[in-house]
Amino acid sequence: MKRVTLDEEAYAILTALRIDPQDSFSNVVNRHLLRSRSIRISSGTWSDMTDAEVGTLRRETLGALSRKK
Repeated sequence: MKRVTLDEEAYAILTALRIDPQDSFSNVVNRHLLRSRSIRISSGTWSDMTDAEVGTLRRETLGALSRKK
């Protein structure tokens, strides 16, 4: 077992991705990383986006996650 330190935003994201309150953060991370096969797959995917577009996408994603709670 290893310890990981998260900022508040990362903690909120992981919490929102839990299936139920008993779901561990390890399960959340494994489930989401395995589903995408590799975090590297999406590397550079949105490299042509402007900073404003990235900010909008981030706010929309975090808003959807917070509504999921």
